Amino acid sequence: MKHRHSIITGLVASMILASGVGRISAADQPPGPAGLVGFSGQVRGVVVEKRDKGGIAFKVGRVLKTWKDNKAERPESLKGRTVPVGPAWVKEGEGGKWHPVERHIHFLKTLEPGDELTLEIRHAEREHFAILELSKEQRERADRSGKDRREQVGDPKQHGREAEIAELRREIERLKAENRELRKNR
Repeated sequence: MKHRHSIITGLVASMILASGVGRISAADQPPGPAGLVGFSGQVRGVVVEKRDKGGIAFKVGRVLKTWKDNKAERPESLKGRTVPVGPAWVKEGEGGKWHPVERHIHFLKTLEPGDELTLEIRHAEREHFAILELSKEQRERADRSGKDRREQVGDPKQHGREAEIAELRREIERLKAENRELRKNR
């Protein structure tokens, strides 16, 4: 009876989802900054503080431009606000994992409170904004920072590859042992 109940529950849930009832509309989603949800543009401001995981608190002095894909109802209301800005996140390949853009992290780590700069940002979620793109000078600054860091601790990508190879070797050994066990039990 319990199994039948779970099948019926699953079918009902599938029908509700297919009908569109229960879908979360934009109005039902957690609120973002009033009038700024969907913001995409260029702003000028000052770094207020560094945050965990490479982000910053950024006080917007002016909204310089908005981009074509800007959906914010009142982009000018960003002026005077202090917002968290972090790196953009990208998905690596099909079925890959999401990760922050490394160059954005390197750039953000070079910033100090009081630095005045122009950023291209977009509203990411809730109260958070993400870098859209770095200027040529910002990319060069990030690359110098990343190079300095790699020289100090070694290339993290290389460490990642070595860890991945070790993990694959462990998985191969596990599969071999499993295969031997299955053959023994025939």
